[in-house]
Amino acid sequence: MRGGNGSTLTVTGTARPVVGAPVCKSGQSSSFTCGVVAADHVETQLLYANGSASTVRGFATTACTLSGDSGGAIVTGTLALGVISGSNSAGAPDCVEANLVLATTGGTSSLGIPVGDIADATGTRVRTASSPE
Repeated sequence: MRGGNGSTLTVTGTARPVVGAPVCKSGQSSSFTCGVVAADHVETQLLYANGSASTVRGFATTACTLSGDSGGAIVTGTLALGVISGSNSAGAPDCVEANLVLATTGGTSSLGIPVGDIADATGTRVRTASSPE
């Protein structure tokens, strides 16, 4: 996965979200940002510009996430934790602006889907440095 400052982060395993655990995520728009797991069981409605909506179940983090970051990896240390699915700062032009605007309501928040849930639902597994095949 793409890490901070253009580095590469090697994923060594998987983990479940735990409230308070440090997390970082890699996104196309906001690059590499970090925070903590704020909630480990979240259910929310994502509303789309075309008027449709979908229910997403996952976990919340405080890492800044912008439009275009969906599908990016979320890790804790070198362990895969989840995939970015949504954010309360998706309309902001950058994380500085998002944090300024959202500071009075608790700051930025992003929604991740646990990698274990994705693997279970799709019958797949995460390829890691310790299980390369």
